[in-house]
Amino acid sequence: MTESETLASNPTLAPESPAPNPTETADIHRASHTQTSGGRKVVSRRAVSRASSGWSGLIALLVGLSLILGGFFPQLGFVLDTIQNFEWQLSIFLVLLALYQAYRRRWIWMSVTAAIALIPLLSMASLYIPASQPPPGNKIIRILSLNVESINTNYDAVGELITDVDADIVSLVECRNPWRTRIETALKGYPHVSVDEMGYSSGNVIYSKIPFQQKNRKYKKSKPLSLSMGIGEIAIDDHTILLMNIHAMSPTSTFRWQDREHQLWELGQFVQIFTPSHHLIVCGDFNATTRSHAIRQFISETRLRDSRQGFGMQNSWPTKYWPLRICIDHVFVSQDVHVHHRSVERDVGSDHFPVVVEVSFSPESTDPP
Repeated sequence: MTESETLASNPTLAPESPAPNPTETADIHRASHTQTSGGRKVVSRRAVSRASSGWSGLIALLVGLSLILGGFFPQLGFVLDTIQNFEWQLSIFLVLLALYQAYRRRWIWMSVTAAIALIPLLSMASLYIPASQPPPGNKIIRILSLNVESINTNYDAVGELITDVDADIVSLVECRNPWRTRIETALKGYPHVSVDEMGYSSGNVIYSKIPFQQKNRKYKKSKPLSLSMGIGEIAIDDHTILLMNIHAMSPTSTFRWQDREHQLWELGQFVQIFTPSHHLIVCGDFNATTRSHAIRQFISETRLRDSRQGFGMQNSWPTKYWPLRICIDHVFVSQDVHVHHRSVERDVGSDHFPVVVEVSFSPESTDPP
């Protein structure tokens, strides 16, 4: 009898097959189910993780490009330029995105996202570094700047603020009637008034305890006609100071954004006329942050200094929705002005917070010839 016949007649003598490895069986079972399940393709967790990390990296790159391109190439559109205004919100978003990528162990994408997050973070951090300033002067003047918001009816709150701050100069935007009559009591100590009734959303008024040397009429022919602007010239010791209170158009559409760009360009041209002969303080509602192209260009051309330098972000709008809060209410000063203090004051019912600055003029700085 042959060996095969022996095995066939006695099955117990046949060699046993090795038992299947449970791990290998599970892997084969899982692999088959990652390919098909009921005729449908099922994506593995690893593939989902890679896809989500890839999308998060792409989002980070798009945000980075908008931060870089939007501020320097306004012709790309008002959407990209508007994104520049929300830098602290973007920085938080990018940091959270980087943490998500770290959780997914996508270290390259995490590094890229973290590097992009540094763009707005460094910009914000620079505002806490004290500015290089001239020596302080002997007399400090306090300026209160506020867009009262014409539809706001909280007249008493604004009047109490004016009384409490006790500024030398009160610069108001959208201060049309009935506002002027309703806050007359609080402004009794301000006998000198400069009013502008022209331009977008008129109602720019400067109230001063210090007499004006000149007001709007002198500058009527040379000032931008498209921009609402109150102007007052005062003298302190041997210094002549030109105050400008402006209100630029809100960029809620491409057309209005283009108008605002043009208004701030015109403002820059106007300011440069008086740079050689005056100490300048330009304040008001610019409807743009210092990250926007229009403000960058304005600062570059006029060489004015942001009074926030050394005092932080000081976001001023909107009062009601803090996650969207940004700084669009500015006080820019010429390089020969010393800023002692800058703060954002309490809510007075407007959609803007009041801004208070204290400045002086160095005894070493006299009027340019």
